[in-house]
Amino acid sequence: MNKVTDIDLQWYEAVRQDNYPAFEKLFQKYYDPLCRYAQGLLADGSLAEDVVQDMFIHFWENRIKLQVKDSLRAYFYTCIRHRALKNLQKQALHQSSSSRFLQRGNSSSKSSASPPMTRLPVTLIHGHASTIRFTTLPVCSS
Repeated sequence: MNKVTDIDLQWYEAVRQDNYPAFEKLFQKYYDPLCRYAQGLLADGSLAEDVVQDMFIHFWENRIKLQVKDSLRAYFYTCIRHRALKNLQKQALHQSSSSRFLQRGNSSSKSSASPPMTRLPVTLIHGHASTIRFTTLPVCSS
C-alpha cells in the first residue's frame, strides 16, 4: 500500500467518525480529477460536476455504512463510472421515448415509417469488468 492510499484511508476513517475537515480534504483532492473523468464519460462539464457532487453527498450521508477496504481512489472512480453510465442510460431512454412520442404525433400526417435508427455504444458492467456492446436506438430528428 502506498502513502497516498494510507493517507486516504486515514481521512476516510476520520470521515466515518464525523470529521468534516477530513471530508473536505478528500473533496479538495478528488473533486477536479473526478470531474475530468466524468466529463470524459458524459461529454458535458455541467452534468459531470453534478454527478461528482452527488457522489460526494452520498459519500458523506452514508459514511458510516460504506465499506472501503483497499483504495478510496478506486472506490470514487468506480462510483463515478456507475453514476455516469446510469445517467447515459437515462438519457438514451429519454431520447428513445421522445423519439417514439414525436413519431406517434406525426403519424397522422406522414406514413407509418419507422424512425431513423443508429447504433450507439453502451457499456455493460458485469462484476468488475465492463464490456462495450452496440445497441440500435431511434434517433430524434429535428
